[in-house]
Amino acid sequence: MEFASLTSLEVVLFIVALLIMLVGLIGGLLPVLPGLPIIWGATLLYGLVTGFRTISVHYIIYTGLIVAVIVVGQNLLQVYGARKMGASCWGTLGALIGLIVGLFVGLIGVIIGPLIGAFVFELMAGKTAKLALKSGAGAFLGFIFGAVLQVVVALILIATFISKVLFD
Repeated sequence: MEFASLTSLEVVLFIVALLIMLVGLIGGLLPVLPGLPIIWGATLLYGLVTGFRTISVHYIIYTGLIVAVIVVGQNLLQVYGARKMGASCWGTLGALIGLIVGLFVGLIGVIIGPLIGAFVFELMAGKTAKLALKSGAGAFLGFIFGAVLQVVVALILIATFISKVLFD
């Protein structure tokens, strides 16, 4: 199928889906929005409304599984990063609490909240400042790697959606 063979409704839906996907892409950078689920939801909505003419049910299932794995994996990356850098259970809990508190502060809070949370909780658990900072840095690096992963996957999902609608 090519762009010229799309109906007027499909063109409008395609544009709306792309706008929703743009919000999802921004969500990959601002963790207050569930970026990948938004992108997947736009794909699902397009498929449903168009009767799966260009987006198949198999594609929806396949991409849904990918999104689920990446979303879970991204959250685990912060914990893994903190653990890899020597965080105890307290430091991991601190990183999680720092992330939650950071959501209310904004983007900078989401980025540095886990670092500060892990640092403070490790200090409270009796670790030295140097070891506590190392744990916090691990949580921060896990967040960065997770965000990069989410943006890459978001771009791939958007590109494959465009390809399927316009060129399949």
